[in-house]
Amino acid sequence: MRTEYSVNIVECTKELSVKEKIMLKDFGNAVALDRATAESDSPIVVEVDYFARMEVHNEKSRQDKDYQKIVICDTSGNKYITGSDSLYNSLCDIYEELSSAGENGPFTVEIYGKPSANYVGKTFLTCSLC
Repeated sequence: MRTEYSVNIVECTKELSVKEKIMLKDFGNAVALDRATAESDSPIVVEVDYFARMEVHNEKSRQDKDYQKIVICDTSGNKYITGSDSLYNSLCDIYEELSSAGENGPFTVEIYGKPSANYVGKTFLTCSLC
């Protein structure tokens, strides 16, 4: 069994079939949100079907060998990926509040970069319900 690269789904907002797990762990066809938001003058609008947090181990990584990725799946089957904790926290807050109110279906968010108060010239990703 290979140990140089592995992906483990830690949390997901829906129960996944084996096929869905395999597809979710394949990042090759996912839109990189860091790049997409930097290249766009307007927020990226996503109708969120579900999202997941994953732990990645990559022996060939030039930086950290262990890191996390967030994958957001929209209602059309598109995948979006990021490593942003701030975006993940915003998504969780929205999801949890909607769920506690009994609204369990898809929801639409705008994903965008916001200037960092701590690092001049840097941005962080976040989202807003729309």
